[in-house]
Amino acid sequence: MNKETHIKQHFVPECYLINFSPNGKYVHIYDKKAHKSFTNSLDSIAYSPYLYEIPKKYLSEKLNIPYGSKYFEKAFFAEHIESLYAKILNKIIVQADSWKNTQENEEILTQNEKEVFAQLIGIQHLRMPNVKNDTSETYEKALLECIDIIKSGITNMNPELDNDESSIEYDKDYDTILHSKLYANQEFVSDFASQILDKH
Repeated sequence: MNKETHIKQHFVPECYLINFSPNGKYVHIYDKKAHKSFTNSLDSIAYSPYLYEIPKKYLSEKLNIPYGSKYFEKAFFAEHIESLYAKILNKIIVQADSWKNTQENEEILTQNEKEVFAQLIGIQHLRMPNVKNDTSETYEKALLECIDIIKSGITNMNPELDNDESSIEYDKDYDTILHSKLYANQEFVSDFASQILDKH
């Protein structure tokens, strides 16, 4: 049996975490609750199992999505978002090291790079597990309340249906799709980025 891979899906990319590592393999961690410090490998922190996994029932063979259920992890984040993120982070680090030697104030990022970086910061916030959970809970609550309103309206028009036991439930497998509608929504991310740029 083949070992399943890509179970651990990072919500903080390794291109960011590696900058806190003395050797590119592990980071030092301090547990504030336990008051203990320890080390852990980069691939064992800041992840959630199957965080971006698209359930197979939501995939259509007609669409021919690259990487299938791993599309968001491998294509969207790894190939597109994190490659840009790594490039800009590296430029900031190189410029910071240069400043230590010269003490000269030079522009670090161009205006275009600032705009891209602001979008990356927005996506970074939106890809977090707590955002996924909060969005799911809000959506489910709103859906159930809408169903109650509709059922009440039907009962008012047809009192004989008052004892109808039928119910509709929110499919939790849809959470990944719902989550992607935030971090992969260009218009929403651009609005988020505009607010960050305004803080300059």
